[in-house]
Amino acid sequence: MTKKLYYDNAYIFDFTASVTKCIDCENKYKIYLDESVFFPEGGGQNGDRGWINDIPVLDTQEDGDDIYVITEKCIEVGTKVDCKIDREFRMENMIKHSGEHIFSGFCCNTFDCNNVGFHMGTDGVGVDFDKQLTAEDIAKIEDMTNDKIRENIDIVCLFPSKDEAENIDFRSKKEVDGDIRLVKIEGADLCACCGTHVKKTGEIGIVKCVSFENYKGGTRLLLKIGADAVVDYRNRNDELLKLCAMFSAKPDTAVQNAEIFMNKSEGMKMEIAALKKELYELRAEKVDVKNGLGYAVCEVMPPADIMSYCDAIRKIHGNALVIAGNDESGYKFALCGDNIDGVFAEMKEELNARGGGRNGSMQGQLVTSQSQISAFIEK
Repeated sequence: MTKKLYYDNAYIFDFTASVTKCIDCENKYKIYLDESVFFPEGGGQNGDRGWINDIPVLDTQEDGDDIYVITEKCIEVGTKVDCKIDREFRMENMIKHSGEHIFSGFCCNTFDCNNVGFHMGTDGVGVDFDKQLTAEDIAKIEDMTNDKIRENIDIVCLFPSKDEAENIDFRSKKEVDGDIRLVKIEGADLCACCGTHVKKTGEIGIVKCVSFENYKGGTRLLLKIGADAVVDYRNRNDELLKLCAMFSAKPDTAVQNAEIFMNKSEGMKMEIAALKKELYELRAEKVDVKNGLGYAVCEVMPPADIMSYCDAIRKIHGNALVIAGNDESGYKFALCGDNIDGVFAEMKEELNARGGGRNGSMQGQLVTSQSQISAFIEK
């Protein structure tokens, strides 16, 4: 059984221990220690990283009552080792975990819901609740959370007996069996937890929800906490300033200017579409016709334009074929009319046509060449 020193003091980052077991496992090694400050992955918190005798510790896991670290080198059983925690990584995890407790505690107490999921990822802290929350609900919890952080109060760990715990109202994501450890943040949360936490709420800095979505009848949120929130704000502000420069706008008018630009853009798109339609109608009057099929072969065009051109030809000649592209980029086609099945069958055989459609309208691509298209048209 490994003695868990991180419960005595989560701020110990250097310690000495003895290796009790070393297991070879797929080109890596599981190193078991008699006592450990390395926190094993669990309860949504990442396992610690660091070094043992300058050998990198890649991860920390739990094996029953024992804790082992994962390294790329073996260390003999009985060896006394100097261990060092990756301080920055540990503190980041502690800050995130404590921030999540305050947010989840307020959320569960305020909206009578349950925290049913928690995970620390590279993109932030994910939390799931079994109730649908609105943007206004989340903003309220953000404010309550950050108010509590600024109070800079103690975060206290309690170890009640099983009998004592039966008379305590606390949050827990799962049924607690055996020893109970409660993390208490006065006025915000009391929750069963195996993780490491900061001493005071002020160390957290800030908690910000950057996205949320409906998930399994509840709500899934992504939180940025501590330094992550600062970096996220900086990145978002940088992007906002770039947009401001593009629109020659101030930050508080960027959205308004973007909306004006988009409205003008939509208007221009409609004008362009009308002009294209007029152009294709004029071209349609001059296309060649063979065996009742009006056809045109042209350079690369967007699929929507190919279909628009084809439709204009059909209105004049009944059946229409437009092929657009070149040997380098490939060919796309549109085929329209009431009697096109035979033409499409020939295209499949001679031009390797691939595609489909319905109601007298087909489109797709051709695996062919300019010379084969010319031969097909001229036959």
